[in-house]
Amino acid sequence: MTVPVTVVLADDHPLMRKALNDLLSSERDFTVLAQCANGDEALRAVREHRPDILVLDVRMPGKGGLA
Repeated sequence: MTVPVTVVLADDHPLMRKALNDLLSSERDFTVLAQCANGDEALRAVREHRPDILVLDVRMPGKGGLA
């Protein structure tokens, strides 16, 4: 039995978040824990969920991916 890789997605474009979520959710090896629309939400989600991977957009409103 494999343990799924946990993921938090962060992108300010809803279509991109949905596409990434749909792609990763279709794979049993991945579990999407949260979707975030900006850097502040992403930071909160990472602190709360402690994912294995954070997939984020570099340019977002508020805190961007580089911040």
